[in-house]
Amino acid sequence: PLPRPAPPAASPAAKAAARPAPPPPAPPLVQPAPFLKLKVRRQITPLLPKAARDLGIASGRVVVVLQVNPGGTVDHVDLISATPPQVYDEDMQMAFEEWTFEPLGIPGRMTVEVLVGNPAAAPAP
Repeated sequence: PLPRPAPPAASPAAKAAARPAPPPPAPPLVQPAPFLKLKVRRQITPLLPKAARDLGIASGRVVVVLQVNPGGTVDHVDLISATPPQVYDEDMQMAFEEWTFEPLGIPGRMTVEVLVGNPAAAPAP
């Protein structure tokens, strides 16, 4: 019998194609920043404005986001929503600007929801 010829040598590309693909690299470990909770030092409770009482409004709801500087004082008040709208804007701004927090050394944010006035005294819708 005749000797069998040796199988052809596989090319480097053929060898690479026959090998399973390496797993993708693991994503880098990212350590989340620790959750820093703002601690209120001084809180001014907003009052129902006289203009609202004059309009027969007995209560309302306000949601704001307070931008707090590293020293713990409020730099900016963002009014997110108010019910009824455009009644509390100026009074809420002044009250929330007076809030202070324990200094964190970094800026912070806090969302605050406040019920204003006497919700039990509000007329039924």
